[in-house]
Amino acid sequence: MVLIEDGRIAQEGLPAELMQACLLQSPAGGARNPAPGGALPAGAPSVISIQGLVHRYDGVMALRGIDFEVAPAEIVAVVGENGSGKTTLIKHLNGLLRPTEGSVLVGGLDAATVPIAELARYVGLVFQNPDTMLFAETVEDEVAFGLKNIDPDSAGEPIEAALREVGLTHRRGAYPRSLSRGERQRLAIACVIAMKPRVIVLDEPTTGLDAREAARVMETLGRLRQEGHTIVMVTHDMRLGEEYADRIVRMERGSIVGDERISEEESCPKLCSMSSGRAHFTASTRSPN
Repeated sequence: MVLIEDGRIAQEGLPAELMQACLLQSPAGGARNPAPGGALPAGAPSVISIQGLVHRYDGVMALRGIDFEVAPAEIVAVVGENGSGKTTLIKHLNGLLRPTEGSVLVGGLDAATVPIAELARYVGLVFQNPDTMLFAETVEDEVAFGLKNIDPDSAGEPIEAALREVGLTHRRGAYPRSLSRGERQRLAIACVIAMKPRVIVLDEPTTGLDAREAARVMETLGRLRQEGHTIVMVTHDMRLGEEYADRIVRMERGSIVGDERISEEESCPKLCSMSSGRAHFTASTRSPN
C-alpha cells in the first residue's frame, strides 16, 4: 500500500502494517492508548455481553476465548484480516452459530439456547451480499415479509417508515433485483429495521459500493443509532470505523487484540480521516472472511 498526500508519498508498506499504524497514531503523532477491557464507559449497561466465547469448526479453533461488551446506542466496528474471526463472532449474536464454550447474552437473552425466531425480534442481521436476502416480487413485499413473520397483524406504517428511512419509497413497486447494488443494500437494511430490533448487525455493509452509496448507508446507520439502536458492523474500511464508529475492535486469529474508543479529537491524520481535498479510502471490495 502506498499513501500519497499533498503530491508526495507519505507512507508505504504492507496494508496490515499501515492499518496498525493508523490505529496507534494520534493527531500529535503520539501513541493512542486503547481503553482497557471492553472499552465501555464506566457504569454503562451492556446490550451485548460475551464471556469466554470459543467456537470450533470440526476441531479447528475459530474463536479463542472472546470477551466483548457493547453498550446501548453504540456503533462498534469490528475489523481484521480475512479469517480473523469477525463473521464467526457476529453470527453468534443471532443464533446462526452457537458457542462451543462460553456465553453470549443479547439483551439478557441467552443466544446459545434461545430459538432463532425469538432472537430475531431483538437482533437483525444484514448479510454482506444483499442478494442472499432478497426474493420477493416487489420492494414493498420484501420489507413486509420479515415483519409479517414476527407480527402477522402489523399494519403498513412500519414498512413505509423503513422505506422512508433508507430513501426507497419511490421504488416500493420495483422488482428488488432490478435495483442498483447500493439500493439493494439499503433495501436489505430496510427489511431489518422494519422489525425494529434493538441491535442491528451488518457484515461488510459497504462492500462493492461507491463512495456516495457507502456514505448513504452509513448516514442511515447514524440515524438509527440516534434513535437508540445498537450497531455492530464488520468492515475492512478503516475510514468508516474512524468516521462513524464509537469503537474499533480489532481481531486477529480468532482473538480480540485491540478495543479502542474513538473520540472526535482522535482521528488518524493520514490513513483514516483525511480532510476535504485529500485522498479518501473508499468502501472495500475485498471478499468476506
